[in-house]
Amino acid sequence: MKTRQRFGGVNFQMGSSGILTRGLISNLFLMKKPYLVTGESGTGKELVAGAIHKFSGRQGKFGKIDCSAIPAELLEIELFGVIDDYPGLHAPKGKRGLLRDCDGGTVQLDEINKMPRYHQEKILRVLQDKQILPVGATDPENVDVLFIATGNEDLQTKVEGGDFAGDLYDRLTGETLTVPPLRDRIQDVPALVNHFLKKYPNNPLDKFRFPLARWCMDQIEEGGRNGTIVSVRRLENLIGSLVRHSLSSDAWDTDPRMIKLREAIEQAREEGALPLTRTDLARRTKIGRTTLYTEPWRSFLDRCVQAGDVKT
Repeated sequence: MKTRQRFGGVNFQMGSSGILTRGLISNLFLMKKPYLVTGESGTGKELVAGAIHKFSGRQGKFGKIDCSAIPAELLEIELFGVIDDYPGLHAPKGKRGLLRDCDGGTVQLDEINKMPRYHQEKILRVLQDKQILPVGATDPENVDVLFIATGNEDLQTKVEGGDFAGDLYDRLTGETLTVPPLRDRIQDVPALVNHFLKKYPNNPLDKFRFPLARWCMDQIEEGGRNGTIVSVRRLENLIGSLVRHSLSSDAWDTDPRMIKLREAIEQAREEGALPLTRTDLARRTKIGRTTLYTEPWRSFLDRCVQAGDVKT
């Protein structure tokens, strides 16, 4: 049986196989056990983790820590906190730590595959005992945290190689979700584009979200692994870049339908082939030559003519 839920601007589906695939996600958020979310780099694992927290009904905060970006000697303090006036620490008031800050909420352990073995054992004890021991403390404190571990490596292989604690792996794999790469769930692009545009209220691209989504889908289909948009992260960065450009440009110049024209002109500039004729542009962009004489393309090209990039 497949139950359904929409979240995070993305549609996912989870069947009895336990693998996250295209469509809509199931009501996994009703479960209270840890999650392991895997997938290629940039597939949107943080979106999934945030959505699980959102629909879990948990009242505490959602926090994230990148286990690969923090030195091992600091990771324990970032996670568990440290007591006041701890010797050698340049913070007289100590530090609460992520697990105390997110008590009653959710913590995403990103790049869990890069977490040092010593810290793996400490996370395992939190899962078992629901308690933490801040650095320098003698008395443990109770915490209620939902863990979502994310990574792009096969943890089973790391367990077999002795690089990951088998007991922690068993605890984390109560529910394993695999997020497919964007190229395998291209129908999610419109929802993702809409989700990312919502991060920028009142931006000029809002009214172009449908042609923008269509263009992004075309790029993914045409580019494959070597294209510009190869991941959810790349898509988010592209949308952010386009919005920032749109805020400093004329409204018609921000129309995503102009993207192919801008790219063709920039490519010709690199080739030393400027100025281009409209026939050249039609051939390079596969946009009909007669279409280029209609709005909004005509206004865009008039501006290019003034700049000397296109012939009259």
